[in-house]
Amino acid sequence: MAVTATPSNLRKQPASQQKVDNIIQPFLHKDFDPADYLNSALPALSTTVTPAQSVQHGRTVPLPELNAQLQTVLSQVNAQMTRWSNTLTQLTDEIIRCGGRLAYEVEVLRGDTTGLTDVLDNRLRKEIELLAPRHDALNGEHLENEVVTSSPHEELPKPTSAADEPEYLNQLRTLTAVRSRLDA
Repeated sequence: MAVTATPSNLRKQPASQQKVDNIIQPFLHKDFDPADYLNSALPALSTTVTPAQSVQHGRTVPLPELNAQLQTVLSQVNAQMTRWSNTLTQLTDEIIRCGGRLAYEVEVLRGDTTGLTDVLDNRLRKEIELLAPRHDALNGEHLENEVVTSSPHEELPKPTSAADEPEYLNQLRTLTAVRSRLDA
């Protein structure tokens, strides 16, 4: 779950997290240049030996102080990169662990769909043909078994029964006839 840095997100984050984000922000630009980054993050090196002359040149520091500041910047960047590397490693491990499980689930689903296709195509074909509407009914023509009533007070027609049709189909036809009378 990735969260982009928006002003509202930055306000919700602790101050230490905002500081880390500000340190890392320059690295995210396409035109990032390490030398420019260090030149902007660190003060200039003082070439003079006396502190009075270094104050005259603006923001310049002697070599030991510059070295300390450089070490601070590098340790902050290194700490953040280490945290991101650990997070990336954890996410990679989780993806690898879940990959096998997902592959297994895909295979189970593939087997289930193959089994369902086999049952529908081979074992239940006759039952599906009995329950599915015939092509003539789809074109708007009446079937010979279809019940058409003209008056709501007429007697319900007796369902036609064939020797090879199950009883539930006759009951289904009766229910259809009752429904058509109620709708009329």
